[in-house]
Amino acid sequence: MPQGWVDPERITSYKGVCVYHTYKDDEIDNRTTFGYTTDINYVEGFEDSDKYFFDVRDLPRDEEINVNDPETHLKIIMDAIDKKLLVLPKGMKYAEDREMDRVRGGC
Repeated sequence: MPQGWVDPERITSYKGVCVYHTYKDDEIDNRTTFGYTTDINYVEGFEDSDKYFFDVRDLPRDEEINVNDPETHLKIIMDAIDKKLLVLPKGMKYAEDREMDRVRGGC
């Protein structure tokens, strides 16, 4: 059966930064638990893409936040964006104040 590219699910568009889920073996039905990327064209194992990948467990967070609970990932990621900790692809930049940004929309 022919296969084609499917854009990854976006977890957030916040302050000019878009963050997407990643998928094991690039299979859309096999979303990773802790892996995210700022590159919509992320392909696992490619150096050009890997620099935009991050593991949410590696981001700083308050001690009371349980990173093993996927419901906390959005807050952890948004805090990292506030601190400008993520590597962004060309053409994407941090914005100080973006009235149009919504937590789960935008890019």
